[in-house]
Amino acid sequence: MARIVRPFHDEDLPGIRAVMEASLELDGIPGFTATDIERALDRLPAEPGGAAVAEVSGTIVGYAVPRHDDLTVHPAHRRRGHGRALVPAALGIARSLGHDTLLLHVPAHLEASVSFARALGFAYHSSLWLFELASDVAVPGPIWPRGYAVRALARDEDLGRFVALMNATFADHPTPVAWTEAVVTRVHGLATFDPKDVRVVTPDGRPDDLVAFTRVEIWNEPGDEP
Repeated sequence: MARIVRPFHDEDLPGIRAVMEASLELDGIPGFTATDIERALDRLPAEPGGAAVAEVSGTIVGYAVPRHDDLTVHPAHRRRGHGRALVPAALGIARSLGHDTLLLHVPAHLEASVSFARALGFAYHSSLWLFELASDVAVPGPIWPRGYAVRALARDEDLGRFVALMNATFADHPTPVAWTEAVVTRVHGLATFDPKDVRVVTPDGRPDDLVAFTRVEIWNEPGDEP
C-alpha cells in the first residue's frame, strides 16, 4: 500500500492517539504516561503546521511533532520505512520554526530506536532528567526576596506578556522549548485549566511586570485513587 506523509489535521487526533497508546503499552518509556498523551493531544490543534503524519490506506501509522522532540510509529507498522519517511517532513517543520537541526527523543532502552537514529545520522545532543518527590516528604515554605510579590495568574491576564516570560525563561533550555499565544490560549481554555494553579512573581508595586512563574498540575493516572 502507498504511504502518504502529509501535514497534521484536527481529524487525525484519534489516529495519533492510537499510535501513542499502542506505543505507551509496548515501549514503556520512563516518565511517559497516559496523562502525557492527553496533554499532547490537547495542544496539537493550536499548531496545525507543527506536526506531520504518515498514512497508509486511511490509517495513521506514525506521526512527528518536532516541538515535542517526538517521532513515533505504531508498533504494528514498524520496520517498514515510515519513520524514515517522516524525518524529512519533521526537519522541514523544525526549519519553519527557525531551527536548523531536528531534535528527537530516542529512548536509550529501545535498541531499535537507537539503531534507527544512528542509521539516519543523528548524534547525541543532551539528556533530560525527571525528578519525583514523594507526597509525604516535608518541604520548607517559600521565602521570597524583599521587594517582590507573588500572585495567582488573572483570568484576564495579558497572555502576550505571560508567553514572553515563558519563552525568556526557557531560552537557554537544552532543547528548543517555546510556546505561542495560540497554544497558551488553547490550554487556558481547557476545562482542566484553573488560573489559580499558576503563580507569577512581580516587583512590589508593579503587578504587570512578570519576572517568574510556576504552574502546578494535579493529574490522576488511570487506576489511581482520586
